Amino acid sequence: MNLFPKFDPRSISLETAPDPAKPAKPAKVVTQAPQNTQTLATLATLAGADVDSTEFEERVAIIQYDGEIPEEWAEGLAQLCTMPCPEGVTESRWRQAVNNAGRFADAWAAKASALGWTALDIFGVDRYRPEASIHTAGLIWLLQDKRIVAISADAVIVETPNGARQSFRPSIDGNDASRRVLLWELAD
Repeated sequence: MNLFPKFDPRSISLETAPDPAKPAKPAKVVTQAPQNTQTLATLATLAGADVDSTEFEERVAIIQYDGEIPEEWAEGLAQLCTMPCPEGVTESRWRQAVNNAGRFADAWAAKASALGWTALDIFGVDRYRPEASIHTAGLIWLLQDKRIVAISADAVIVETPNGARQSFRPSIDGNDASRRVLLWELAD
């Protein structure tokens, strides 16, 4: 007696064939804010380039009106895109911060502003030790290679490259508030 008979393809009729497999359901994805066609990240490719006042004002307008973000943030972001890497910051860390600021402006700045986040909460950094002091750093400086997946009035949820989720909550220690400046003020 043969316990494992050979497979005979003729033994299966088409009428009794099982239903085809159903396609898998797509994974749940946290909906992100819509992307603008003219991104700040694109404008950031000219970082460190000399621009005249007309070109600067045009950048501010694109960031402010297309991104629907506050004028103060738009002016700072336009300045950030054109300024060189400040002293005390590595070139790679600076480029990463500028790119993070651009991605944030494209996808989350309007919502963050509407929820009451301040410029220092988002773009703050320690004036004297930007790379060493994380307790005075804002969201953009702390993002590094993480991506934002959700934002509320009191927290931002970020995802690390390996999929772990972390939350960022703004907190200002009164003693350190005087040390905080905006990223675009590091050149001063």
